[in-house]
Amino acid sequence: MQDPTNNALTELALGLSMAFFALLILALLSMASPSSAKVVTEQTNKELPSALIELSNGAASGTTDSQTQYAFYYKGRLLDKNLKQRTLESYVMDLPLVIAVENNASFDVLFKLTQTIQHPQLSLTAITPQWQTHLEQSL
Repeated sequence: MQDPTNNALTELALGLSMAFFALLILALLSMASPSSAKVVTEQTNKELPSALIELSNGAASGTTDSQTQYAFYYKGRLLDKNLKQRTLESYVMDLPLVIAVENNASFDVLFKLTQTIQHPQLSLTAITPQWQTHLEQSL
């Protein structure tokens, strides 16, 4: 016959080893993620849309707001900051591109948009209600 006290310690050791393995996987995944993440915030600026101001650590990435390209994706069309329709080829691939999309855009639309654009420094953000109203009135 087996001693029933050994089974409890075996189960405890197995549980601890699984927890350690899960922590190891999390540590490996966190080391593989990029160290500097871009943050998109809302600011008031007369020249650029308030939903499209991107703050990034300029020292680490070497980019400033003057080097960032901004666009709207509204009703299936890509518009620049002056609300003129542009093609994907007109945007420079070496500069960051921030695109504001409609608030009610589905994940499927966003996924297809990122797959279509294939820009190496693409950031997506939501259009503010003020710009949503402005776009509806202008187009």
